[in-house]
Amino acid sequence: MSSELNTLEKQEQQENNTRLMITYYHDKQNWLDDIKQNPSLMVLEIDSRQSNPDFLYKQDFYATLNEAKNLLFVGVAINGVITSDNEDFIKAKLKTFSNTLIIQCGFLSGTKVYVKEYDEEILVIEKEGLELHIQGIAIQVIGDIAVAHPEIATQAIESLKLPLTEGSPHIQGKAIQVIGDIAVAHPEIATQAIESLKLPLTEGSPYIQGKAIQVIFDIVVAHPEIATQAIESLKLPLTEGSPHIQDKAIQIIGDIAVAHPEIATQAIESLKLPLTEGSPHIQGKAIQVIGDIAVAHPEIATQAIESLKLPLTEGSPHIQGKAIQVIGDIAVAHPEIATQAIESLNLPPYQDSPHILGIAIQVLGKIAIAHPEIATQAIGSLSVTPVEDSPHIIGIAIQVFGNIAIAHPEIATQAIESLKLPLTEGSPHIRGKAIQVIGDIAVAHSEIATQAIESLKLPSYEDSPHILDIAIRVLSKIAIAHPEIATGAIESLKLLFTEDSPHIQGKAIQLIGDIAVAHPEIATQAIESLKLPLTEGSSHIQSKAIQVIGDIAVAHPEIATEAIESLKLLFTEDSPHIQGKAIQVIGDIAVARPEIATQAIQAIELSLTLCCLYIQGIAKSTLSKVRNPYGNNNDNNNN
Repeated sequence: MSSELNTLEKQEQQENNTRLMITYYHDKQNWLDDIKQNPSLMVLEIDSRQSNPDFLYKQDFYATLNEAKNLLFVGVAINGVITSDNEDFIKAKLKTFSNTLIIQCGFLSGTKVYVKEYDEEILVIEKEGLELHIQGIAIQVIGDIAVAHPEIATQAIESLKLPLTEGSPHIQGKAIQVIGDIAVAHPEIATQAIESLKLPLTEGSPYIQGKAIQVIFDIVVAHPEIATQAIESLKLPLTEGSPHIQDKAIQIIGDIAVAHPEIATQAIESLKLPLTEGSPHIQGKAIQVIGDIAVAHPEIATQAIESLKLPLTEGSPHIQGKAIQVIGDIAVAHPEIATQAIESLNLPPYQDSPHILGIAIQVLGKIAIAHPEIATQAIGSLSVTPVEDSPHIIGIAIQVFGNIAIAHPEIATQAIESLKLPLTEGSPHIRGKAIQVIGDIAVAHSEIATQAIESLKLPSYEDSPHILDIAIRVLSKIAIAHPEIATGAIESLKLLFTEDSPHIQGKAIQLIGDIAVAHPEIATQAIESLKLPLTEGSSHIQSKAIQVIGDIAVAHPEIATEAIESLKLLFTEDSPHIQGKAIQVIGDIAVARPEIATQAIQAIELSLTLCCLYIQGIAKSTLSKVRNPYGNNNDNNNN
């Protein structure tokens, strides 16, 4: 028994001899041999609570510590207190040390720490509950030394295994970070570092798991040669971690694969697991990251699309939509797999989800816009899409037709032909949408403008004045964009003068005016076309025609004479309102175009011969305005 009490009993010694835990009872002259026999020792912990720690105040203890060149941290647990004289002795001995060393003395009321760092004065820290902080300092010092000296990097990582698994969350996090710092500095131990991080990856708190995942990524960034091992190490948190950890692991795998194409295939295989086993959020995250990898590396784009077929066909509507969008992103980035992408979009049972079908159609359009070589295939795929029961989806398909055709003029004719069916058989909403899209295509591509106008003759507008209104506005838009078809457009609009609807007649008159204002070369034709409503229409239609003729003449003075002659025809009308409107518009033309003022005045003076005092008053007021456009005519107006 006395033999046991008179020795420094070794309780645990790790196989690599970097950490020694011993219990001290009372003095024995050979007790320091255990320290001397461990030249690789980095951490020494002494439990001396059963005895007076007089070794703290003896020269041979410090001489032994100073000879342990790898020693970084000494922790001593005591019952008593350290007097000021004892403290002066400790500081004096530490000051002679050639290496950095931390001595932590823990007693009942708190902790006192002595830090020897290079040639600086000994730092003394005294605080209740400081042990964890000091452990963190010790871990950091171990890391700093290992970074500077690669020959002890392996020993350093081994010495950090205990705080890595048994420390507080703060200490575990510190150990993880230091292991990463060492591995970044020394590639030869990167594999060992990642192996040591597997334990906190599986047993740590979510915070610790996340820290380990991030540090693994940092190591891979520095040393891409261990990317494969890193991906393997992340498989467990990828499937068994909390949603937050799964999300982080998925993102890190993606970041590694984007940076290192040689492991992209392995990364996608790893991400298949959360595709089938994760929550909807995790499935969506995996889908997005697979897409990011494939966009970065065309050589695995085909594999990526294949991996997405399962969520594309069996996932929830949200997951299906996400998979469709990601397939679209991959196909836009890599034209060589665009055809495969379009074919994969035909897999899901879209009939069960109009929303998903709408997403697929839009993605199909996005792919076709990016790659003209598959535009025809895309149009053909859209033509057989099962959308009969959903006007909303038909509307989306029509718009996508238009977007593709606008981007690629070579298929514009095919697109317009495809749109003839909804033009003639669709609901009013669908017919209107088809008309508008045909107009957009024709405005973009003059070479099919005539075909577009011809296609607008197909629908029967008798049951829907609203659709007719859309059609004539689109016709005008095309004609304004392309003067070469303006004449044909005006001839088509003239046919509407016989419509029963005053609104449609008035709209046709206004649009003829808009076309003529845009294209002076057809201004004369436009005025000629307006003579019928000018003389035979209702009072409202006549008034509209008068105003439009005036607008054309103001825009193009070269036909002002012709316009005035047309308006003079109305001086013999029975309606004083129409006579007065014609006189006022002639005056407006003259004010805007002073070069024809003389002719306008002659025409207005002719109206003074009319017997109606109301008309004579309008004529006099208009003459005054023409002769003095900036004057005050209030007196004349009152006469």
